[in-house]
Amino acid sequence: MDTFPAAAAAAVGWFALLLVVLAVLTYRRVGLAASTAVLGALLLAFWAASGAAIGWKIALSIPWVWLGLLNLRPLRLAFFTRPFLKNYLKMLPSMSATEREALEAGTVWWDGELFTGGPDWRKLMSAKVPALTPEEQAFLDGPCERLCAMLDDWDITHRRADLPPAVWDFIKAGSAMADWNFRPMRTPACSSKSLRARPRRPRP
Repeated sequence: MDTFPAAAAAAVGWFALLLVVLAVLTYRRVGLAASTAVLGALLLAFWAASGAAIGWKIALSIPWVWLGLLNLRPLRLAFFTRPFLKNYLKMLPSMSATEREALEAGTVWWDGELFTGGPDWRKLMSAKVPALTPEEQAFLDGPCERLCAMLDDWDITHRRADLPPAVWDFIKAGSAMADWNFRPMRTPACSSKSLRARPRRPRP
């Protein structure tokens, strides 16, 4: 009568040990080859120390054999990776032309490191600080500074609800000469005819 409870307790113990080993391997992100070796050692210990029936030992050895075969790269590609990706791609929606253009427009740079769960901080710290080209710096120091000096926030937002004519002439003159261009400002919402500012309360 005591044999069955002892065997059941041993089975629960081995099952708990297997769960602990799998949890550690998963948490530590151990590779396939190393995981196969660790589980193989656990299986050998089970064969040697467990009093389970031979049928149970053989049944538990079959999954390990399949896991060992997955370590062979050609076999893994032919019977697992390619069939899985083939079926998975059928489940995905087709990519539109706009989405493809957005994906091919550039790279994710260091932002892609964040999604790996283990970003390489040295790569971020070694990145060069972006600098403006001489033309861009000259544009900021020249036309942008002159334009900002011509603007009066109170006059634009509370009195005119528009830019002064001199400012519009300045913007249009620079765009016409093609020396510099304030194109982001030349939108329908910012044109002299369509710009309408909401009344605001005077500042205290």
